Amino acid sequence: TPKELYDEPANIFVASFIGSPSMNMFNGTIRDKSFVFENTDISIELPSRLVSLTKGYEGKTLKLGVRPEDVFINPKDTNNSNPSTKVNISIDLHELLGANNIIYGFVGDQRIVFSASTANAVEDGTSIDIYFNLDKIHLFDSETTERLK
Repeated sequence: TPKELYDEPANIFVASFIGSPSMNMFNGTIRDKSFVFENTDISIELPSRLVSLTKGYEGKTLKLGVRPEDVFINPKDTNNSNPSTKVNISIDLHELLGANNIIYGFVGDQRIVFSASTANAVEDGTSIDIYFNLDKIHLFDSETTERLK
């Protein structure tokens, strides 16, 4: 079903095709049960459901996928068991769309797009901390493009 494809995409193509804006995809490596974003010292601790899938991938390039609606400025909005995990981004541009902003930025040199309430004040050219709903992130094999499952 479309909902199954959205929630459990089989590969990068499906993950990117369904949803608007498309799923954010980040290159990085696995180190000590964490995903380390490429060309940065930024990392997030992976939930146990993903740690078990990364055996054999230590030091190899993977892609982390997170949908724009699963990125939050307020950690209380994530519904995670681990809201202390944060990622610092630089805001390139924000687009006001009534009650929400579409925020365009960078994690290191990798593009991120997400939506946030206008109650969260953001300014172009600044840095902020954001939080991922770790229950909704996916890891993909960079070579096969298949989701780790």
